[in-house]
Amino acid sequence: MEFLGKILLIFFSLIFLIALSLGASYLLPHPFSNINIIFLILIIPMMARDSGLVVWISFFIHFFLELYSSTPFGLILFSGTISILVIFWLYKNIFTNRSWYSAMSLSVLALLSYRLIYVLVFTLLQLLGLTNLILKKTTFITFGWEILFTCLITGLIYFILSRFFRSFKASPIEHGLFKV
Repeated sequence: MEFLGKILLIFFSLIFLIALSLGASYLLPHPFSNINIIFLILIIPMMARDSGLVVWISFFIHFFLELYSSTPFGLILFSGTISILVIFWLYKNIFTNRSWYSAMSLSVLALLSYRLIYVLVFTLLQLLGLTNLILKKTTFITFGWEILFTCLITGLIYFILSRFFRSFKASPIEHGLFKV
């Protein structure tokens, strides 16, 4: 029964996170509407709990987002899941402490890898003739706003949470390539 409760909690959390992400993109004014709520909310628990569950959560969130997207199926799913996987690996093996600036760095790297993979796969699909959608120059400006605001908000939220919760305190990570 406890296992079923955890599964239901995760499922409803995914639905809430997707609704929050879509709602923020429609309700916030222009530059703030570019905040990537999904990456923001996935990076913070990843740093607090050291759990690889965020990769699976990312997979399911991006899968549900993919169902409502106008891009070819798999583009958002692949780029989102791989970028969270890369960030989780970097967090476990390269980053040496939990701090607000590590959270900001992880969010910048996550979004850069997400958008780089997105553009590369999108370009590959265009070259193969599988899509006739076109990336405009304004899309890259939107990507820049997304990286800037998501990075700042992630750092701010992590800083605030580190003042109230012990699991967010700046501390060395016990694992990784560069142990302190």
